[in-house]
Amino acid sequence: MNTPLWQTLQAALQQSGSRIVLDDGTHRYQADELLAAVDAAASALAAYRVVALAADNGCDWVIADLAALQAGVTLVPLPLFFSPAQQAHVLASSKAELLLQPIPGAPLFPGCRTLGATVLQPDATGHSDSAKITFTSGTTGAPKGVCLSQTLLLATTRALLDASGGASLRSHLAVLPLSTLLENVAGVYRALLAGACCHVPPLAQVGLSGSSGFDVARLCRALDTYTPASLILVPQLLGELVAAAQAGWQVPASLRFVAVGGARVAPRLVEHARALGLPVYEGYGLSECGSVVCLNTPEQDRPGSVGRVLPHVSVEVVNDELVITLPDASGYLGDPASFSTCVKSGDRVRIDADGFVHVNGRSKHLLITAFGRNVSPEWVESELLAQGVIRQCVVLGEALPALVALVFAPGADDQHVQQALDHASLSLPDYARVAHFIRLETPLLPGSPLMTDNGRPRRALIAEHYAAALAALTLPRTGVQA
Repeated sequence: MNTPLWQTLQAALQQSGSRIVLDDGTHRYQADELLAAVDAAASALAAYRVVALAADNGCDWVIADLAALQAGVTLVPLPLFFSPAQQAHVLASSKAELLLQPIPGAPLFPGCRTLGATVLQPDATGHSDSAKITFTSGTTGAPKGVCLSQTLLLATTRALLDASGGASLRSHLAVLPLSTLLENVAGVYRALLAGACCHVPPLAQVGLSGSSGFDVARLCRALDTYTPASLILVPQLLGELVAAAQAGWQVPASLRFVAVGGARVAPRLVEHARALGLPVYEGYGLSECGSVVCLNTPEQDRPGSVGRVLPHVSVEVVNDELVITLPDASGYLGDPASFSTCVKSGDRVRIDADGFVHVNGRSKHLLITAFGRNVSPEWVESELLAQGVIRQCVVLGEALPALVALVFAPGADDQHVQQALDHASLSLPDYARVAHFIRLETPLLPGSPLMTDNGRPRRALIAEHYAAALAALTLPRTGVQA
């Protein structure tokens, strides 16, 4: 396997010398120390072809990842929030020969201070030649593996480095799981290529616990402790930070670039964040594209859009769908025919006269109400979130006479929530107005059973989960018959 990404990162680390480039709150690595640890781990990985990695955020996760790049081994990041059945599916379908994970009492893997190794399939066949297989959790129980090359990952990393401020961003704090491609590429690889320090504390230290627990106070403390220049957030976490800032938390002056993506972001949330000192820039990407495709930047910014297309890819709009051309092919594990440099996004978009991309929602997410009206739930959700009262919402309405919203609105009583719905209705046609709401006691968090790891709602599962609550509602017939 060619290793252009590793060779580029290695050169950047060699230039960094004795500078601290990796820190998880317990261990810190100068660039030369990191290179030595990666070299030791890469030598141990050289006997394998496909290696799985199941660990919390930390220096050892990054060392194992870089070692796989150096050794030309296919790495399979195993999200800890996957169910046991999903994890078993990932290991079996990827034909992983080795599993790296914390094993109390077991010998440590070379180069790592917390990870042990379990041999899984010493005679595995049919391995992938890809650098990384990232598994995305969709609406079904079996995650799908996306195969990515070092060439594609390097092109994405370089484009992100240039777009986000280059070497001026001297530190980054990983808030999302490192098994999330967005954090892996736009966070770790971008920071190391820039010669910046990448802070990768355990997820509990930044407020994430289990599949649905989140403590915004811990995230605020982590930001105060590490004072990073950059962050990557999903909309739910951005909303929590905005609420914390409104309640008196002081945004660190060190922050220069906060990328937010994974799901549609209400323009008003971006405005509120910036007014409070959070330099937020919305982007857009797909795992099949190696992560980010479009991004707003301080120099090229249009709130309400997902930014301009990054220079390593090209796009066209075909029947309102964004089609992306990549610098190297990607595809799905076990499906050779799927490998292509052309990716159909499934997203309905428009590109304005200045080249900014506006996403209007997923084609497959269109709701068809009982009155035969097509409604994009992302459109309605954006209008609801723009009111500033509701922090998270998911709109349901397939085959229903009227729309229903699941809402998370801490600090607001039902009357204030209803007022927000009524105000949003002023800018919506009657068939797209929300007739009823169901309160969420806690937010739906990335990686939880009802959300993807990038923060997108699993709409089919959500509708199934709340079927009884929906059936109990007496919905007004507010739709307009065809």
